[in-house]
Amino acid sequence: MNDLLQLPETVSVGGQERLIRTDARVALQILIMLQDPDLTPADKTEALLRMFYREPPSIPAACREEAARACLRFLQPQPGGRGRPGLVDWEHDLPLMIAPINHILGTEIRALPFDPLAGTGGLHWHSFLSAYLEIGPDTLYARVLTMREKSRSGQKLTKEERTWVRRNRHLIDPPKRLSAAEQKILENWT
Repeated sequence: MNDLLQLPETVSVGGQERLIRTDARVALQILIMLQDPDLTPADKTEALLRMFYREPPSIPAACREEAARACLRFLQPQPGGRGRPGLVDWEHDLPLMIAPINHILGTEIRALPFDPLAGTGGLHWHSFLSAYLEIGPDTLYARVLTMREKSRSGQKLTKEERTWVRRNRHLIDPPKRLSAAEQKILENWT
């Protein structure tokens, strides 16, 4: 059978197939963690390995970088994805994605049975991505991405678009994530 028709449950690291946590909840938690300004690259790699692999201690130190790259390949949207890197803020945008994905899949994805310890069950990340890529242009989420893209690229907005952006700025502009040090500086100023 063609591998494209199967949902992967493992990735190859160091010549061995390693069991992974495939649920969309896990993948989204990893993507959100990777945006955390308080974590160093080493902290992010360590967290990524613990979150993604079912048995992270079994990965030899010499294979950790390869294991991190395998995780990131698994998480990548398929070709034809939405917009430029950085256009999607997974934490900020997730509430806007849920309704269209539920509609596409015909089920409430948050209600699917899920084993949080194994990171399995629920909705496989690749199924989530397939539904995500099918989000239609007439959804609130698609409109937010369109306005975000136009704003970031300096494209001229129509009068109606400018009004919509002004009323919905909170949806278009994700809050800036401050590190703990930056937050402390701000608190000392006020």
